[in-house]
Amino acid sequence: MSDPFQPSPKKRWRCTAPIGVDFLPFKALMQRGKGGVYEALDLSVSPARRVIIKEGRRHGETAWDGQDGYTRVRREARVLHALRRAGLPVPKVIREFVQNGHRYLVLEKISGRPLIGRKRQHPARPSWRRAQRLLDRLGPLLSQVHKAGWVWRDCKPSHIFMHCGVMRLIDFEGACRLDDTQALSWSSPNYVPPIYEREFSRRAGTMEDHYALGVIAFQFLAGEFPSADNRRRARCYKRAGCPDSLRTKIEALLGP
Repeated sequence: MSDPFQPSPKKRWRCTAPIGVDFLPFKALMQRGKGGVYEALDLSVSPARRVIIKEGRRHGETAWDGQDGYTRVRREARVLHALRRAGLPVPKVIREFVQNGHRYLVLEKISGRPLIGRKRQHPARPSWRRAQRLLDRLGPLLSQVHKAGWVWRDCKPSHIFMHCGVMRLIDFEGACRLDDTQALSWSSPNYVPPIYEREFSRRAGTMEDHYALGVIAFQFLAGEFPSADNRRRARCYKRAGCPDSLRTKIEALLGP
């Protein structure tokens, strides 16, 4: 009789059926109705390299405007091509193809670690100096995105990677043109402007990215999300010894 308290064996990732002709997935990073995200081996080169494959399923999580997993993956490829032409540090598109009616986007696997560790919600050692450095580095990259005519709409620590001092940006599925007011609201909890929690479409401009930048800067300053209470935020700034100039920048990003 087996011991019910014996620790279970470690899970091993196994290769599954190939995707396309050259790609052998070995790890599912995400599975949803709209499609999956996989880490795979690209066997078209020698030695084989690791890549990321995004799957967009037909009729997967279809919104009322007709956008489904298939169209979102196709749009993300278009955005990534445009941003790389503009000099942004985003993943290289290796290949696009359709298989069994679903669309696949093969991307360069970005090296490094997310801005905040996966097991943490906030940085371990917040300080106003770290917040200032974050603004000085991420702010110009967002400005480049906007100059290229796009708004990211999903700026958050898990989509910002650091490797050898270089910042890289990933996941542009929800990006849209700056002047697109028909796009449905798109962002992640805690990083979406409060006004969009009550609206189904967006306003022209860069509000989503500026607000998210303000939230991330506040996290690096205070180790928590910014409260809607002005007095509580003021206490956080005071406790961190935040200079007035930095406080003014963050408050401007967070908006009224």
